[in-house]
Amino acid sequence: MTDLLVDHSRFTNGKFDGGFDQHGFLAKCSEPERPFLKELTSTQMWAGWISRRLASGEDSKDIVLFDEVIAQKLNRKTFTLSKTATPFLSLDFSEKGHYREVRVQDPPRGSVQA
Repeated sequence: MTDLLVDHSRFTNGKFDGGFDQHGFLAKCSEPERPFLKELTSTQMWAGWISRRLASGEDSKDIVLFDEVIAQKLNRKTFTLSKTATPFLSLDFSEKGHYREVRVQDPPRGSVQA
């Protein structure tokens, strides 16, 4: 999916209806991709994504994650000396304090189990 949406942020701007230049975005896509991307960019979910992108900018973790996945993919594809940093993807969330350990207690003795 990130391959198809790699340039979508270039077409995100508050001056367009709904905050997204669908016509410009579809024009740069290859012909086989256009029907799917037209349907995708016409959904309420897409409108919500664009609204969040415009409202929160770079502060939203899901937007940062999506942008960094695209950057990481481009870093692997291109042969340039400068790569885009992806610090969010480099975070180690396995450290204590990031996730709470959940323990499941054994049922009380004598209880009926299905």
